Amino acid sequence: MNFLGFSTWELLLILIVPLIIEVPQVAGKSILLPLHELLYKLLSAGGKRENSEGKFTPKVSVIVPARNEGEHIQSTLESLLESDYPNMEVIVVDDGSTDDTYLKASHYATKPNVKVVRRNVASGSKARAICYGMLFTRGEIIIVVDGDTIVERNSIKELVKPLIEDSRVVGVAGNVKVLNRRNLLTKLQAYEYMVSMELGRRWQGLISGILVIPGAFGAFRREVLESLGRMHSDTITEDFDLTVMLQKTRGRLMF
Repeated sequence: MNFLGFSTWELLLILIVPLIIEVPQVAGKSILLPLHELLYKLLSAGGKRENSEGKFTPKVSVIVPARNEGEHIQSTLESLLESDYPNMEVIVVDDGSTDDTYLKASHYATKPNVKVVRRNVASGSKARAICYGMLFTRGEIIIVVDGDTIVERNSIKELVKPLIEDSRVVGVAGNVKVLNRRNLLTKLQAYEYMVSMELGRRWQGLISGILVIPGAFGAFRREVLESLGRMHSDTITEDFDLTVMLQKTRGRLMF
């Protein structure tokens, strides 16, 4: 029997990889993730898991690298300023924008916890913009947020919680979702983010096997980030590159 020019044995060889690798993963996620969530809630309800909320709130520095994000930067900053995390500063890095990004961001510089800095000439690298922003930070925890990202009110608190509760945690991947779901393509992308990224990272987080802490929303322990030489600018995938370096520290990566 032939199908699309492939023989039966060739089709079996093609399918054997997803059957061996993907099926166990899907089955594992379907069983272990609900069990883990149930156990977490039971321990929390029973008071066995220490709740650090309200007891210790280390300084958090949110760096927003932005280049030509004039259309979105105000929405991003508004969402950050509505955060319920009490000890936070926001540093906006205008990386040589040629639109009104700096002008719009500057309106928020009057806020006591907001700094807006500008590079007149674009660095050409998001990593360089983030490293430049770190020069103006004071926080023990560094969070990177893209200039077109909307952050939910409790997201910062939830993102830094693993770093506060466990000193072994060196990085936390945020849960990134697609906000624009106006057509079939964007709806499919939203579905992909939910299945392959949200569920995938939740599964990877159980074994500290996070492959990528997303550049759009991720948190890092500052002392570890400094020890690694901050973000390296000799790559266009700075989030993946940094995640690999964090994995080499033997610290835990969470979702």
